[in-house]
Amino acid sequence: MAIKPLEEQKTGDQDLELMMQDIKKFVKVLEDNPLLDGRVIKAVEFAGGALTVDVNHGLGRRPQGWIITDFTALAGTGIVRDAWNTSTITFTASAACDLDLWIF
Repeated sequence: MAIKPLEEQKTGDQDLELMMQDIKKFVKVLEDNPLLDGRVIKAVEFAGGALTVDVNHGLGRRPQGWIITDFTALAGTGIVRDAWNTSTITFTASAACDLDLWIF
């Protein structure tokens, strides 16, 4: 989910144009933050003997990282990222659990 860049508008009002420039500078910081350019993947299930899961992240590029945003039965469970590429991330869990992930 990329943030669309803001376009400056010429209004002839110097105060308004200065305010637009300030807003553009503020938004640029958000645009440049790689953590915000990601997506939520819900209900990644590690069940039974299938403790290795390939997750299709849909970013169209190799991710820069991932964060667990919600889980069930995670106590005592280790989660490891084994591999990642432009379409999938492979995770391995040491015990059964369900995860929601933010992949960026």
